[in-house]
Amino acid sequence: MIKEYELRATLDRVAADFHEYNPNPITWLNQLVYLLGQLENQAMDVDPVNKDRYREMISNLKDAIYTYQNTGSW
Repeated sequence: MIKEYELRATLDRVAADFHEYNPNPITWLNQLVYLLGQLENQAMDVDPVNKDRYREMISNLKDAIYTYQNTGSW
């Protein structure tokens, strides 16, 4: 089973790949939307009830983005 630190290392590489592909953050939107779609698909593979949990996670993400926009930190 993958460890959290391994997952974070993978996400660090993905972030670096985004930047290497194009350092302009506005261009990352399509890839982020694609990633969220893939995460949704993965959630549904495990348990159909996860659709509600996924939507809750998206709501929490919206809250985190709102906080970031207002405070400048995650």
